[in-house]
Amino acid sequence: MGPLRIDVCYWREKEGSPGAGRTGPCFMAIGLSQAPHGIYGLPALEYPGLVKVCYHHGSPTDPEDRDRVPPGTSRPNVALLSNFISSYLPGLDPQPAVVETCLYTNTPDEDFILDRHPKFSNIIIGAGFSGHGFKLAPVVGKLLCELSLGEEPSHSTAPFAITRFPGVLRAAL
Repeated sequence: MGPLRIDVCYWREKEGSPGAGRTGPCFMAIGLSQAPHGIYGLPALEYPGLVKVCYHHGSPTDPEDRDRVPPGTSRPNVALLSNFISSYLPGLDPQPAVVETCLYTNTPDEDFILDRHPKFSNIIIGAGFSGHGFKLAPVVGKLLCELSLGEEPSHSTAPFAITRFPGVLRAAL
């Protein structure tokens, strides 16, 4: 579980395109051969008037270098998204208006760890949110709170046990 860097792209609507100025829906495009990890879109609340469309895949990075793109280096995920926009979202300008970077951590199975430390029961672990933890923040926060108070979790945390990763478990001990 190391940090991954993802390109976060915001796209401008073309003038006169149908639905221009209205908040669009959220979507997830999966099963595309050119984007095996999926492409998602959200209204860009942080940039009103733009649409956030990103490739749900990142590359390992050093957090200190997250914003550095060496001169002459291309951003293949941005090119992949430009092609997707041209093919499937023709109402958007095919070049992003804003490109930012985001860091996230990932587990090998892309599910969270919500558990007690196997050796120190006073330590509660919430990690590996794979770029989508914020979407489930209310229930994740509730479960972590319940675990920290020693209460029975309101939902099963069995799928999120740290013991499913023996290597992580050995490193934690």
